[in-house]
Amino acid sequence: MKKSLITLLLFIFSSTFIFAQAPNPAGDILYPISQKGKFGFIDKTGKIVIKPKYETASDFSEGMAAVSMDGKFGFVDMTGKEVIPLQYNAASPFNQGMAKISMGGKFGFIDATGKVVVDTIYDDASKFTKDGLAMVQKDDKYGYIDKTGNMIINPQFIDASDFSEGFATVKVDDKYGAIDKTGALVIPAQYDGLGSFNSGLAWALVAGKYGFINKSGKMTIPANYIFVSDFSEGTAAAILNNKHIYIDTKGLQSVSIPTTNVSDHRKFVEGMALIQTTDSKYGFMDKSGRIVIHPQFDAAEPFYHGLARVSVAGKTGYVDKTGKLVWAPSN
Repeated sequence: MKKSLITLLLFIFSSTFIFAQAPNPAGDILYPISQKGKFGFIDKTGKIVIKPKYETASDFSEGMAAVSMDGKFGFVDMTGKEVIPLQYNAASPFNQGMAKISMGGKFGFIDATGKVVVDTIYDDASKFTKDGLAMVQKDDKYGYIDKTGNMIINPQFIDASDFSEGFATVKVDDKYGAIDKTGALVIPAQYDGLGSFNSGLAWALVAGKYGFINKSGKMTIPANYIFVSDFSEGTAAAILNNKHIYIDTKGLQSVSIPTTNVSDHRKFVEGMALIQTTDSKYGFMDKSGRIVIHPQFDAAEPFYHGLARVSVAGKTGYVDKTGKLVWAPSN
């Protein structure tokens, strides 16, 4: 989707891998790592399970990870077996049994057997969500297809997001609103920006300030904030009167940050939240407001399955929730 829909700052690393997100049948997790410019996977103890040999590697999702070699993408399982041949120009992790692939500059989808279910005919595509639809782009317009490839909502929007909790954000003319799965505009396009629904609430941008609306379109948390995140684990990160805070779904301050030298903070994931200090270092705090991992990293990502990916001097590694290095930063 177009970047104009995302008004919050995101972490974007120059490397080409992200977190593992699915356990194997034994309950273990594999995490992508880079070693001497090649990508492989480790387990949660830091042991190499799949030797680094790939040019790129994605997260594991639904038992497979996208990898590439010689510019071609395919999928490996958690034993390292190449279960879907490396034959695509690009590939993304599986979601809801489907993975986005690219051939000839166009995008489509395959199922877990590698069968092309949606032909590569779209200019761009997103992922399938729990709502059963995926966003696709055709001739600079966005619409939505189902898992059989049927067009459910015709391409008509100049900007759009994935479905979440039954709603998708769309742009009509110069404003944002939300549609339901029939394509009906159920929340009028009247906002300068609109996030996805989480915990029944979506952030809305009005005259340069953020608040939250419910699924009826009612502003339940006034637009008083200069920054907010999506809700996660019952809280959202926010900035009010230049103070970094966390609020609950009623708009009440829920977690205090125990330092004033914070320049950025993120939503809670697995009970931990990223914070950035004024000297541009990243660390983690828990829901009691305690700094658990001292800010020391040049960049970091949220925790997934007990580990967080961190970056120091351009090298990447993993830490556990005590701050112990499970995989020392390497390149």
